[in-house]
Amino acid sequence: MLLNPDKTKLSKRQGDVAVEDYLKKGYLPEALLNFILLLGWNPGTEQELFSLNELIEAFSIEHIQKSGAVFNRDKFLWFNREYLRKLTNEEFLVYLLPAVGERLTTLPQYSLERLTYILPIIRERISVRSEFSEAAQAGEYDFAFVTPSYEVSLLLPKNVTAVTDIRPHLDKVLELLADADFTSPETIKTALWSYAEATGKGNVLWPLRTALSGKAQSPDPFSIAYTIGKEESLARVRTACDKINGNAS
Repeated sequence: MLLNPDKTKLSKRQGDVAVEDYLKKGYLPEALLNFILLLGWNPGTEQELFSLNELIEAFSIEHIQKSGAVFNRDKFLWFNREYLRKLTNEEFLVYLLPAVGERLTTLPQYSLERLTYILPIIRERISVRSEFSEAAQAGEYDFAFVTPSYEVSLLLPKNVTAVTDIRPHLDKVLELLADADFTSPETIKTALWSYAEATGKGNVLWPLRTALSGKAQSPDPFSIAYTIGKEESLARVRTACDKINGNAS
């Protein structure tokens, strides 16, 4: 018997119960099999993640549980997240494509290449495909495909009240980015990190991240810069400088 967390019988009144419902949301078959089997069977060890062959090898009828098992949806999400991490970038892209949606594909800078660049960001932020679809619809990944629009005040890090105070930092960032190696987020971070540490990471990285993403909450600026490329990164930082100049005049 499968039970809800309150120990009542699992039913549609409290959520999906059909396998097809979970597959449509983006739960992987491997995660579903692994999770469901462990609801009614105990391997007798601490191991939780099993390949199909490992399950076949380890399974024994003696370890089947007689009592009802609680269907923990948070645990199910954990299983799916762990299996998503095992996918190659190519497999993960194929997994996401049905959920990309028209909104993203009609953004001016959308391309499969740019979507591929942000796969590591997406992989870290979702446990199931439907979460990607919801986030994309809400604009969470717009930074990769469209020049952001934002108020100049958003550039201000904590404890800084005048946007003119961050203009020198963005000028230096422009200089460092122009000479930076854009082969990975790590190489971009290397180009900026010493200056950020010397002058205050918040004073440098907050306005940079905002200039690149247009949002108060977004992935780190190095990943964004790598995704949109050197020329677009420089253009977005210059736009931030222009906003500061316009605000000061």
